[in-house]
Amino acid sequence: MKNNKGFTLIELAISFCIISTISILLFQILISIKDLYLEGNLKTTFLNKQGIMTRKIYEDFEEYNITSMTSCGLQCLTFNFTSKTDGSTKTANLEVDPFNMLITYDSYSIEYTNGSTIGKIIVDYNSTGTDQNILKIKIPVYNTLIDGDYGLNLVTPYEATASISNTITVANANIEIDGMSIDIEKRLVSGTTYHDGYWGRIFYHNIDNGNNLFTSKEEFLKNNETNKYSALFILDLDIFKGEFDTNPGTSYYSFLLYYPTSSFGINEYNKWLQPNNFISEDLVDNNSDLTEITWNGGGTWNTGFDKLDESDSCGYVSAFAGSNPSCYLVLGAKKAIGGNILLRDDLGEYTSQDVELWLRVDSYTNDYTLSEIVG
Repeated sequence: MKNNKGFTLIELAISFCIISTISILLFQILISIKDLYLEGNLKTTFLNKQGIMTRKIYEDFEEYNITSMTSCGLQCLTFNFTSKTDGSTKTANLEVDPFNMLITYDSYSIEYTNGSTIGKIIVDYNSTGTDQNILKIKIPVYNTLIDGDYGLNLVTPYEATASISNTITVANANIEIDGMSIDIEKRLVSGTTYHDGYWGRIFYHNIDNGNNLFTSKEEFLKNNETNKYSALFILDLDIFKGEFDTNPGTSYYSFLLYYPTSSFGINEYNKWLQPNNFISEDLVDNNSDLTEITWNGGGTWNTGFDKLDESDSCGYVSAFAGSNPSCYLVLGAKKAIGGNILLRDDLGEYTSQDVELWLRVDSYTNDYTLSEIVG
């Protein structure tokens, strides 16, 4: 009988499956080893930076007495020191930049990589009931790739004679993010209506009879001109979302759309909650979460702003369902209609030379700033 020593198709298939399985397992092992290496390297880097900054701060706390701590902005504290040995003085700032993920003390900064987030910041300087009080500052930082807190957790005594405060008045409170200053108001007023909470103006456009139009997406998202101002890029920070009674457990942006020079003659507005970031995410239907709508586009107002559309000839963002030939309710106008921005309600069409968009920022001011707003 002839002895065939070659492989059958079945044997070849089985061999191929075994080799493929082993290759996949080896590849997964290599990926796991790489992830462990990257995780360990990232963790070491964060721990080193955290240790250097903590040491720098505590060296000042040990060498100097704190004579005062005051707010130098929502995201900034100023320490004034006097030397414990020779009476010399020193001033140093502690600052947080949540957009660029930077924490800075004096001249040293920690920059955290992508995937990092800041947790709830705590500044506590309550008296202990003795001659010395305790100052506590906690700035937690987390990263999706590694477990643990890699921010700052500072505790130091200070003399009862020191002036310690982190409060700031509304008039002096601005959110500083990536070179932009966002004005804050409390109990925003539109017409005769008050809206409790802290609000930041993130967009303002004066069309100047059609002579002042937006010309690029980049300009629409970030621009610091007086009459063509935009800080819409901050919507990429989920920390500006908050929870509201309408739907506990879900985070929303709270917006107020306002036309200061409306031909309607009364300062009406649209105020609503929107769960999605309209700069980069499709509109989510939140019907019941609409709160106060005046300008409904003649009954075709969407449940919030549509996703940014660079191809729209009217503007970059619209709150108008379907086609919008009249260019109603537009942000970032690319053209003027009769030299104006247009808006309308059920009864008629109106004009305005300017438009503002305000964002409620309580969640940010309560959790992610070093200073506390008062007044």
